[in-house]
This record gives sequence, structure tokens and C-alpha cells, in this order.
Amino acid sequence: MTPSIATNVDDDFTLAAAGDLLAPGAVSVHGRNRDLVRVLRSADVTMANFEGPAIDLRAPGHEPVGGGAGWPLVSVPVELPRFLKDWGFDMVGFANNHTGDWGPKGARETIRLLDAAGIRSAGFGETRSAARAPAFFATPKGRVALVAFTATFRESDAAMDPFGIAPPVPGVSALHTTPIDIVSREQFQVLREIEAQHSAGGYRFGAAPDGDELRFRGNWFRVGDEPGTVFRINPDDEIDILRSIREAKQRANFVVVSVHNHEEPSSADPVLSGDGSAWPSQEPPEFLRTMARAAIDNGADAVVGHGPHVLLGIEIYRGRPIFYSLGDLFGGFEQVDLLPDAAPEGFDAKRQTAAEYWEQWWSYYAGDSTVYQSVIAESRFRDNNLTELRLHPVDLGQQRRLADRGFPETPSPEDALKILHRLQRLSEPFGTKITIEGETGVIRLP
Repeated sequence: MTPSIATNVDDDFTLAAAGDLLAPGAVSVHGRNRDLVRVLRSADVTMANFEGPAIDLRAPGHEPVGGGAGWPLVSVPVELPRFLKDWGFDMVGFANNHTGDWGPKGARETIRLLDAAGIRSAGFGETRSAARAPAFFATPKGRVALVAFTATFRESDAAMDPFGIAPPVPGVSALHTTPIDIVSREQFQVLREIEAQHSAGGYRFGAAPDGDELRFRGNWFRVGDEPGTVFRINPDDEIDILRSIREAKQRANFVVVSVHNHEEPSSADPVLSGDGSAWPSQEPPEFLRTMARAAIDNGADAVVGHGPHVLLGIEIYRGRPIFYSLGDLFGGFEQVDLLPDAAPEGFDAKRQTAAEYWEQWWSYYAGDSTVYQSVIAESRFRDNNLTELRLHPVDLGQQRRLADRGFPETPSPEDALKILHRLQRLSEPFGTKITIEGETGVIRLP
């Protein structure tokens, strides 16, 4: 790497990274998670994704934004930032599809709580420039910057800069993408003929440029050999985000990029899930690979992905780690409170408890054990080079009773091996070799 984007920290620098933080309640340190907490606390910098606003729903003045009946009832506990600091967290990405669930006010309140706890956040701002801007955290071994963006968001949650007399719009750092459906040449020709017939009558469903791509009824189609969906990256967003990463590297010694997305390939590979399930997110979409590699080309020292709520593979690119998804560190809606005057759709207050409703709602995810399995990734740098990754399995307790479900614990030896074997299979397509030493995954670089 050129000097302007090379890692520049003191020796034996360690980054600990975890996945999504959607805590269902107070998070205490006890015997079953003490080893995991020790990993988080021992790193020079520890980060994750803060997956929802932390607000007191009983305080007046909070207004939910969209999401459908019942969804705005979700928020993480207001005590969570303080607990996270005790666990060792220093920085969090705060650009995701739930950042704006309670509007700018809820996001601002969350950032205030994070700041008060001593946790720096990136990805939300009063303008697009502010949302793109890096956050900084000083360590004894160097200044660390965090840049965060999301490819999954409500359009109304995307931050905007002022334009003329139009004021700025607070929101998240958004990466817009356009889905393009891959069809056969025969299917493509049918679409083109239909489009031509309607445009002859003076109405066009969409532009039909020459070549193997066209827009039909608001959707894009492209000729290809394999059916599926690909995503085109908005070039202006790409330029903005990569510029922010270079800015971060100029002002810091180490840069972490946090990226959130739910866009997935349209096919599933049940073999990779390890338990025969057909969870759709078995590999990252191509646009995410493109952005992750470009982030490292522009100075990122690590890229941490999240959003699918399951583990995805690990790639080592130019000697830097890309974690396409680290799953959840905290998760589960079964303990989320319901407000008595705002019952969600499908909730039968006469026959159901709130916990029973959430368990029913969450069963779509909970039926797949991989949702309750993740890792904490520990990246070790020596002489400003990545030399080793240690992957510590996490169990969120699919089989535990409700009071203990959704909280991270050290898994049993048998479950730890299942998690690591699955991560081995997911990482193989990237040429990444994970060895298993005891109950820890290890990646060593020359």
C-alpha cells in the first residue's frame, strides 16, 4: 500500500469487531459470557453496529416513522450504551435501516446517550456531509477513525445537504443501489417487444436503450446466463463514501469501515447453513464486495459488514480483513415491551402475552439456528501488517428459555465447532483458510 493509505499504528494493535447490537434487555457480565467480554475489553479498539435507536418510549414526544403496524414499538434499552462501554465498546456504526425508526429526534437522543457513555458513532448526521464524516477515537497506539454507511434504508431517512433555499435533511449516510433482474435473451426480447408496443401508443414504461439492458415498468432487466438479481451502485454515493474514507485515513492512523445491507443474492445454498435451512443470505452481493474492496483500496484497514443477521464469509484483501457479516452479538424481539395503547397488528391482547406475540413474530428467524450463532473477530496487527485473526464463537441461545435468549454466551464445544465449520465453508470461496484450534478459529497471514 502507498504511504498515504498504509496502516500506521504502534505495534501489537488489536481490533475487536462484533455484529449487530439489538439488545433485548439489560446486558450483564456473568460466568457464561466472561471470556467473550474479556476479548472485547482487551482490544485497542472495539466496534459493532448499533441496530436501533435507544429511547425511552414512555417519555412523551417521540414520533415513530413508518415500518408498519407494531414495528415502531421497537427500541433498544436506554441503558445499553452504558452497558456496552462496560463491555469494552469504543465505536459503533449508526447507519442502518432502523436508525430513523423514531425520526431525527430518536437518532439524536441515541447519539447523545452514546456520547455520554464514551462511545463514538458514525453514519448519522444533520446533513449528508455530516453523515458521511468519520468519527474518531484516540487510543494509546494511534487515532482510529470509523466511517459508516448503509445500502438498506427508507429513502426519507437518507441525509441530504442544503440546496439553494432547501434546508438540509438529517439522516443516514446512504449508498443507493439499483436492482437489475437477470433474464434470458428470450425473456428480454418479450419485454422489449411489449415496451415497444406501448411506447408506440405514446406511453413509455421506461427507457429501452440499445444493448442487453432495459427499464420496464420501473424495473431494470439485463440479459444473462444465470437468473438472479445484481445491484448497480450509485456513482455519486460511491465517490462520496470513498472520499470520506480517504479523509479519515489522512486524519487517523487506522480506519474501520462499517457497512449495513440486506440486499441479497436471489438464490440460497442450504449446504452452507450447516443445518439444512434455506436462509437466503449465504453469500454477499457483488456490489458489497466491490465497495468493500474499494474501501480498502482507499485506505480502510478493516471492513465490517452487518445486516443479514447471520454469518457470511471472511475475505483477506490486500492484507486487510473484510467481514461480510458477523451476525448478531445481541438479538431477539421476544423481550421487547409493548405499549398498551399501541398493540401491533396480529396481537391478541385477550389471549396472548407480549412475550408470546414476539416469540410468534420472531419464529421466522428463530427457526434457523444460524441466526443465533455468530463470532467476535479479533484482528491483530504487527509492524502495521495484519498477522492473525482469531474468531471467537458466540451463542445467543436458540434453545434457552426466554429470559436468557438473545444474550451472547460462550457456546458448548460442540456448537462452537458447528459455528466455525460453517464459517470455514462460507470463507472458502474467498480463498480464506480458517484453522480450528480448540474452540477458536484462526487465520494466519505470512
